[in-house]
Amino acid sequence: MTARTDTAAERAAHVARLAGQLVRRIRDESTDGVGLSLTQEWAISLLADSSGLTSAELARAQSVSPQTMSTAVSALSRAGYLSAGSDETDGRRKILHATAKGLDAVAQTRAVKQAWLQETLAGFSEEELRELDRGLALLDRIVER
Repeated sequence: MTARTDTAAERAAHVARLAGQLVRRIRDESTDGVGLSLTQEWAISLLADSSGLTSAELARAQSVSPQTMSTAVSALSRAGYLSAGSDETDGRRKILHATAKGLDAVAQTRAVKQAWLQETLAGFSEEELRELDRGLALLDRIVER
């Protein structure tokens, strides 16, 4: 490998590592809010942003096993965060929807995460914020690629 390739590989690994750490840190900051597991939080968030999904669709979207999602869906249903109805075109399929309680949980979790990020960024200088904006533009390009 050339020095440029090594640097590119190291940079890519660094970006991936930091992205994972940031996601975990943001998630950790919101765990005191509603008390949802990560899978449950993602499931409710997906349902909140959709017109309804099956458990299998949720599992695929989150890259988890159907059994893992089934466990999460059962717990969310018992807690009143989601409801299930029959599919209009195939009565055997159950379509899941976030309930008002589920939507409130998503909003609360998102608000806690947002507040933590805002508080963290409030400690940055103007120059650091400009630098962050430049970095965010680059991250947007990575995500959109």
